[in-house]
Amino acid sequence: VENEGWRFVAFVRLVPLFPFNLLNYALGLTKIPLRTYVITSFICMLPGAAGYAYLGYAGREAILGAENWVAKGLIAVGVLAVLILLPIMIRHWRRNRMLAPRNLSEWLQAGTDVLVLDVRTSEEYRGPLGHIESSTLIPIDDLENRVGELEPFKERPIVVV
Repeated sequence: VENEGWRFVAFVRLVPLFPFNLLNYALGLTKIPLRTYVITSFICMLPGAAGYAYLGYAGREAILGAENWVAKGLIAVGVLAVLILLPIMIRHWRRNRMLAPRNLSEWLQAGTDVLVLDVRTSEEYRGPLGHIESSTLIPIDDLENRVGELEPFKERPIVVV
């Protein structure tokens, strides 16, 4: 939460399943800077607030019998559907950023300049699953202490195994 503060706040604000009152207290216990918390909360809560406000407006138009209340109601339902499906869409977009093993093999055979970072333990790296030739082994438990070793590779694509 500390290292990815704004992303964490964005996630919990975009997913309407988390009760905001409890969330406010819980986020206050973290080391997320107040400025980050406020700006991210504002930006990420804006779509939901606008959607619910528009739904209320459409409901009022329907009660008053306005001419185009059906269109406004459908727009409101559409906006809410997008908000409800937002977590699924985000998960889908993130999943598409994953590299299939077949593609990694093709990259390596083609000589693509990529760092293959293997975060398994030493035993797993040398074990029955073997290792990927030219990969760099930094076990996940050591990664925080050894992140400086990745500095020369910051301009290259990094694939984590």
